[in-house]
Amino acid sequence: VGAATAVGGDRIFDGTIQMGDYYFLPTRTQVSVGDTLTWENDGTVIHTATASDKSFDTGEVSPGQSVAVTFNTAGTFNYNCSPHPWMLGQVIVTP
Repeated sequence: VGAATAVGGDRIFDGTIQMGDYYFLPTRTQVSVGDTLTWENDGTVIHTATASDKSFDTGEVSPGQSVAVTFNTAGTFNYNCSPHPWMLGQVIVTP
């Protein structure tokens, strides 16, 4: 599995979304119903991935920790980090 060479650099997506200080990488992700995504905090402060419609919430993810979420419903889910609301992301779940 490849790693990002820089923010926005080339990488192979393995189902893990990085929660950095202060961004999600990748910002937009498309998966199928039933797929699981993992948010991994590689930053230095606590982050969350909280859906705007409250359909999912990782809760607080400490630096070095990760949380997985399985998507069982198709749709477009916008999310942000609760303590840092300018951190934005989107998950598109297709049938």
